[in-house]
Amino acid sequence: MVYGVGGDVGLTQKMTFAADFFGERVTADRVMSKWFIAADGLPYPTIAFQKQSYEVMSGSAGFKINPGGNFIVTVNALFRLNHTGLRSKVAPLIGLSYTM
Repeated sequence: MVYGVGGDVGLTQKMTFAADFFGERVTADRVMSKWFIAADGLPYPTIAFQKQSYEVMSGSAGFKINPGGNFIVTVNALFRLNHTGLRSKVAPLIGLSYTM
């Protein structure tokens, strides 16, 4: 399940602030070690699969600025809100757009 919420606010006529929250519930088979008893009565290591779930939550905040003309400068950062999954702490974004 994926969910999110966010919004934009115009700070000035040439600057906008945006903030978002993203979440995802991940359900997957996870590998775990366990032991089994063989016919000879001795324990041996093996692996098993167990279905588990965890939440991945991220936030995003940034600005869009019109320095003049048809240019738009975007400055944004995606950041983690919890420590699940394999993700960077912060993923920055800087962009330049031109409209004709």
